[in-house]
Amino acid sequence: MIPAESEGLKVVSMAMFAGDDQPAVLRGPMVGKYLNMFVGGVEWGTLDYLLLDLPPGTGDVQLTLAQNMPLSGVVIVTTPQAVSLKIARRGLRMFEKVQVRTLGLRGGGEAMSEELGVPFLGALPLDADVVTCGDEGRPIVAAQPASMTAAVYSDIASGLVNQLLGAEAVLKPYGDGRAISVLEAVLNGRRWEMQLKGGGRTPYCRGADGRAVLRSSVREFLAQEHMHALGVPTSRSLSLYVSKTEKVRRPWYSEGSHARDPDQLIPEPVAISTRVAPSFIRVGQLELFGRRARKQEHPRALEELEQLVLHLMDREYNGDIDQTLATPTKIVMLARAFRSRLASLVANWIRVGYCQGNFNSDNCAAGGFTLDYGPFGFCEIFEPFYQPWTGGGQHFAFLNQPAAAEQNFKSFCSALRPLLGAHEDELAQLEAIERGFPEVMQAEMRRMWSAKLGLEAFDVELFRELMMLMTQTPVDYTVFFHEFSSLPDDIWHHLSSSNGQKIILHG
Repeated sequence: MIPAESEGLKVVSMAMFAGDDQPAVLRGPMVGKYLNMFVGGVEWGTLDYLLLDLPPGTGDVQLTLAQNMPLSGVVIVTTPQAVSLKIARRGLRMFEKVQVRTLGLRGGGEAMSEELGVPFLGALPLDADVVTCGDEGRPIVAAQPASMTAAVYSDIASGLVNQLLGAEAVLKPYGDGRAISVLEAVLNGRRWEMQLKGGGRTPYCRGADGRAVLRSSVREFLAQEHMHALGVPTSRSLSLYVSKTEKVRRPWYSEGSHARDPDQLIPEPVAISTRVAPSFIRVGQLELFGRRARKQEHPRALEELEQLVLHLMDREYNGDIDQTLATPTKIVMLARAFRSRLASLVANWIRVGYCQGNFNSDNCAAGGFTLDYGPFGFCEIFEPFYQPWTGGGQHFAFLNQPAAAEQNFKSFCSALRPLLGAHEDELAQLEAIERGFPEVMQAEMRRMWSAKLGLEAFDVELFRELMMLMTQTPVDYTVFFHEFSSLPDDIWHHLSSSNGQKIILHG
């Protein structure tokens, strides 16, 4: 079966098999038959996503889907009326029982989404143009792409995609949904960008309220300044305000709870912090523009990617890259400079016991500094796979951060590659720089561990034994290394005649 296609979307519908005034009268077995035909019997080709629009309720259609097909999730659509909300609630509970994830609520269910702890994807406005455009065969996002209604539809779609990609519960692709830039200024010869975080809805909050609570805002404010004091490159804290009247409801743990995830919603005071950095350009943003350029999504896609990369060079690497050089040469220099900064940054994180928790490309600053203190933490009792975020996996755990950095660097280089399509020499250099990341990262880590242990050179056997002992013993990561400062300066002289450095570990 060949699907109808328009505006890049393919569709089949029961309406295509009957006249305009003919009902589709189907019993349960026939419903399952048509579902299987629509999914497996249609020449869909390569798809990004396959969506099935279902009738309301908890009948045969929903059960057949849940039992026979691998679903990524469901979206519950409702209006604000009580009857509609009851039906939506039953549908949500049914999918919970058959272990299908609810990606979010759409429409008039914002209060219910807060009550049930389900992401709210957004509410659609009542706009007559939606009907008119639909009757004309063009969705409003194509017919009126600059309209507010089209923006709402786009935001809901982007939020849903982000849920499918396993993003954080706050729906925010390519940027922090709670932050918005408000000022750029040159102060004492340096250019700074300032952002308000938690000030309300932004174009990137994807249906969420855009608010930050006092608890997390204080953590981020203090952590940024703590990391700066420890010599770790980071965004900085400028100010923090808390509302005396406004509160928002957020998931949290009930008293005595041992649950993995929060089990209740509590009111918390909202806060707005001001954070400062030379720029807030992320690897994820470069990824987005790089993907558009690779797919030639529009005529200026490659030009826009180049503009963003040149802006990054000017803002973050002006002292490292000669701006008079040809662009392909500068791109190679940019990759080499970012590789150095990123490897140094992650080594510094491990030096001070910091774990980012969700070190994906969206939380990786292209300037090579610490950004977005979301699910972060500091390793106390040493645990190689310490992970402060209950929703994170071992791939972002404490001692796996160098590997996560390598993946982010690969994404960075992949985004730059379209700009070197006609420059074979520079492209070969870029690929060599990308392949060399593990070696550079290892060198940074060895320098860091040697300095932390007070050694002139890295000792592989000593370090391996140290890690084994620290893992087997509940030792405080920070206190352990701090105790080395109490050793006399000439300790190695006294121990050099009897089994060298290893005595310090057994003594």
